[in-house]
Amino acid sequence: MLNGWMGKSTGPAFVPRLHRRLYQRTGGRLGHGIIGVPALLLHTKGRRSGLRRTAALVYGRDGSAYVVAASNYGGDHDPVWLGNIRVDPRVQLQVARRHLEA
Repeated sequence: MLNGWMGKSTGPAFVPRLHRRLYQRTGGRLGHGIIGVPALLLHTKGRRSGLRRTAALVYGRDGSAYVVAASNYGGDHDPVWLGNIRVDPRVQLQVARRHLEA
């Protein structure tokens, strides 16, 4: 019954968009740990449009590095943000209220 709300996963499709918007509009005061795990905002340049694109992603740490997984809710294709990075690997991260170039 829930399958299809978030692509091929469960849960309402608006949750990732709501999370991203809350994170952005509060400047990172809300959103970093709101879903129960640490999340960051990944800012890329759209490979076709050239416009700034933002994805909220759960992350882990490996020393001082931030690590994200390129998953697509169980779909059979890469997430759009990964294609953007392949074209232009320069990205910006927002981790809570901290902004970083990567």
